[in-house]
Amino acid sequence: MPNAFAPISLEELYLLVQRDDRRAFDVLYDQTWKDLYTKTCARIGDESMSLDILQEVYIDIWNKRNIREIRNVQAYLHNAIKYKVIDFFRANKYTFEVIEDFVEIIAGSEYADSSFAANELQAIIACWLEQLPHKRKEIFKLKLEQGLSTAEISEILHISPKTVQNQLLHAKTELRGLLKKIFTLFLGV
Repeated sequence: MPNAFAPISLEELYLLVQRDDRRAFDVLYDQTWKDLYTKTCARIGDESMSLDILQEVYIDIWNKRNIREIRNVQAYLHNAIKYKVIDFFRANKYTFEVIEDFVEIIAGSEYADSSFAANELQAIIACWLEQLPHKRKEIFKLKLEQGLSTAEISEILHISPKTVQNQLLHAKTELRGLLKKIFTLFLGV
């Protein structure tokens, strides 16, 4: 079947999609899904889940076509996939090593910019914090979120101050390594 939309850009296709043109949506999908699927599979290593993520992104595009303005369709699709992959990692509570690998992938994205990078950084750190052992996470949160001293944390948790110091040291060392890697990849520092 010949493609009447072949010579027009993705942005022009999206304008037609916004006018409820189902054929334009099908062409947009046909022109973009393979690349997105390949990149999603590379990021999460699960073909079935990759297809689910793609389906969610394309359904969202169709359902919100009348309210969403997209100026760069390719960049929008890649960023939508990145956020879905972040959600996938968050929902599945992946280990620190998997998150580190993901940091490398998103940092290499040609579509990353500072606002997206900041959101991705927050999500990565939140995932890192959630994977900490329970006691270390509790100590780290008391120190950072409430600004408590080592002695105060020791008293609240009924553990020795040395244990608090050791747990904070381990958490800070891991976080420093993760942040160094992130900033090196994002900023080329």
